[in-house]
Amino acid sequence: MINEFLFTQKNDFSNLSFLDNKSFVLNEKNSIENFYLDYFNSQQLNNPFEFVNIITNSITPLGLVKKQKLSTSINEESNIQRIDFQIEEKKEITENEILSIIQADDYEEGRISMIEKYMENDFSKSEIDFIKHITQKIALENLSNTKIINGILRLITSRSFDQMYPEGQYIGLALLQNKNITLREKGIQIFEYWKSKKGIKILKSLDCDKPWLQSYVNTIIEYLDLYGTE
Repeated sequence: MINEFLFTQKNDFSNLSFLDNKSFVLNEKNSIENFYLDYFNSQQLNNPFEFVNIITNSITPLGLVKKQKLSTSINEESNIQRIDFQIEEKKEITENEILSIIQADDYEEGRISMIEKYMENDFSKSEIDFIKHITQKIALENLSNTKIINGILRLITSRSFDQMYPEGQYIGLALLQNKNITLREKGIQIFEYWKSKKGIKILKSLDCDKPWLQSYVNTIIEYLDLYGTE
């Protein structure tokens, strides 16, 4: 019966009666061992400890298969570690790139900054998500650095409220709690520049200790209520 089970080079599955009325796709993700055990059960073979290897058309002991599986598992773990290393390396490169651009610029009203020009690139959604993650890390590590926060503000407001969600909003909220009144004002400006009505709920939750700052918040709320985008 084993000989009857040997495949041709074309791996013709048409003669396997036990596959009738079954939907089965054999690939690397399916269990080849279970595939053959099903066949053994259907054919009532006397030796269930050996099975045919589709790739080599030879009989392979199950013990060897277990070793092969262990080797595959080790290779997969090695691949995962390599990918993790590449991701961490990419994070470091991107963080240094963004910081370099921000620190090399002076932020003047009415002038497009270098970091805004950087964000004009045709980034994919996954690339934007990556940049958001890195930007949040930079912001949280530099909450007292006015120049870097100015650059972060330009970066996250160069894209829409929705595109920068939720990392951009977390940065804004962190700034709104800053003891530096100038940086707290920057946190309010983020929601002003986004021009989204979705920011109204956050701004209404604020209770500023400085009357002039609370007045600024109320003005932004009124503006967004009237002219903000949905």
